[in-house]
Amino acid sequence: MALTKEQIKEFKEEEKNASEFYEYRKIGSDLVEAGDKQWAKKLYKKAEDTAENSEDLFILAECVLEELSETEWAKNLYKKAEQDAETFEEFRLLGDSLCDYLKDKNWAKKAYMKAENLAENDEELTDLSGSVSEYLGDEKWAKKIVPDNTDNALSSLSNDEFSRYSKLNPVKIQASYLVWAYEKEMGRFTVNPKNGKKEEVEGYRIWEGKSSVDLTWNLPESRKGALKTLKKKNWKDKDIAYDDFGDWKV
Repeated sequence: MALTKEQIKEFKEEEKNASEFYEYRKIGSDLVEAGDKQWAKKLYKKAEDTAENSEDLFILAECVLEELSETEWAKNLYKKAEQDAETFEEFRLLGDSLCDYLKDKNWAKKAYMKAENLAENDEELTDLSGSVSEYLGDEKWAKKIVPDNTDNALSSLSNDEFSRYSKLNPVKIQASYLVWAYEKEMGRFTVNPKNGKKEEVEGYRIWEGKSSVDLTWNLPESRKGALKTLKKKNWKDKDIAYDDFGDWKV
């Protein structure tokens, strides 16, 4: 679909005023949506030239794959992102992206291994364990990564223990669970840097929220369901669903 004269004028003006990575990436994405992928490609090249860190590069790789279907270009961007990555979070997010967009689990595993070597606390190890479990499906490695004292590692309830408790003739069993949810929002945001001058930037922010649920099983008919849930140590996103109020259920 050809751009209108008005659209061409607007995009040329935006390109003229752009100077940073996120500006070029945003214009490129808008051009794809408007139907001009060739022009968008030029803007993505400028975005690549102005990328400042590893995350810029693999975010651009995602755009190139998803919007232009340029696999080889995306691979080169991922290689640059890997070379520029320095921190735990950069390598972990790189691994997530390699799995989610490029579908390359072997490459992602290498990124996760580098992230593991850079992890500095239990929280980072827990985040990495979640990525390994969700994107690689490697439960064995995920369990090794999680520190022994993390709250995410639930005590396993054996069949013998359950049978022993059942001898008390309970009519029901209850368990309380707590989940932290993270949501990524892309867009333009107003920031207030140290110089006190507010400005708009293109990027994303992470929303963090806490939700809880009390599960109840009536005994003895729900014995198998209770045992299956209580023995579960690691939870994936697909295991949890949210209702309209933001509360979660299994």
